Amino acid sequence: MPSVILNAVCAACSRKSKLYREAAFSCLQQVITAFKDPGFFNNVFPMLYEVSNRSVICKTRNSSSLTASSSAEQDETEGVSVSLDKVLNCVASLITVAFLQDIINQRKNILEIILNSLSPEESWQIKLSSFLCIKELCYKFQNPDGNNTWPEETTYLVEELFHSTAPKVVDVIRLVKIAQVHTAASECLLELSKLYRDFPLVDRKGPKFSGELAELCESEKSEQAKAFLKQCMDILKDFEDATGLAMEMD
Repeated sequence: MPSVILNAVCAACSRKSKLYREAAFSCLQQVITAFKDPGFFNNVFPMLYEVSNRSVICKTRNSSSLTASSSAEQDETEGVSVSLDKVLNCVASLITVAFLQDIINQRKNILEIILNSLSPEESWQIKLSSFLCIKELCYKFQNPDGNNTWPEETTYLVEELFHSTAPKVVDVIRLVKIAQVHTAASECLLELSKLYRDFPLVDRKGPKFSGELAELCESEKSEQAKAFLKQCMDILKDFEDATGLAMEMD
């Protein structure tokens, strides 16, 4: 029965009407959350990745066009358009229920979706959903359900997640002047820092944004965001101290 419902909702996600499609994506998230079936990840994520990719391509094409879009081009954009925050919310729900190995198998595509959603062109609402995806990934690999054996390539995901997305999150804090976004971004950055600190990595490299983070923390007006940023700075300082000690020993 869960698979029948899932297939019906996924089919609705490809309907022509944008309003219908967006309602279907909201429903899809609820279906994933309700059934908590790990098998949903492999069934649904490829479709979400494709929708995200098509949306990015259409936005790039429209922004680079110097002339008014033709009716056909507008129809094409309407045909693939969907609020990416709804897609990202589905991705976050899938990450919550998925098996670790399935996430690892799709690690590059997951990172691609996240990085695209953090681009300056995307809305702050989409960025909030992106932070949710990042936090769910962090929780997933901070809590291995008592299993200390990690799938192969997990190290790659943890390192890329920190070094690729953390600077983008810092950029969001700097560029978006909305308290809600600052709080969510700072919490997201803290979870990234915790994962990078706690995961059993052979080598940890300090980030290049520590100085900028200190400036942002100093000027931050949201007390909650400031508290998160201070915790981040404490963790990052440990990385720098460890790196400096290793260099002295060499």
